[in-house]
Amino acid sequence: MFRITRLSTAQQRDFQNREELEFYLEGEENRCLQLNTTETFHLFHLDKNEELLESMELTIPSSGEKEVKELLGEFGLKKIKNSFGVVGLSKKKLKEFQRKNRNYQKQRKV
Repeated sequence: MFRITRLSTAQQRDFQNREELEFYLEGEENRCLQLNTTETFHLFHLDKNEELLESMELTIPSSGEKEVKELLGEFGLKKIKNSFGVVGLSKKKLKEFQRKNRNYQKQRKV
């Protein structure tokens, strides 16, 4: 599962797979190009227990004119493991991370 947060509004949205995420981001990129704006998202790759596998920040459209698929790279395609199994954050840690991110965004606007 994938979750994205639009940093400008803290709006969140979930996607069942990477293809849905990529399709949505391509639509957002087209919207940004038409409006001559940029948008930054924080992307989360979550396991079935909603534990964080990986995350990244993505700004579209890219300044290097890369396509969304290129910008995503290997994000969401791999499983991160250690000797104890999948590495991830609990839901509590994910919420804490998101709360800190919102506070950071509020400070940037001031």
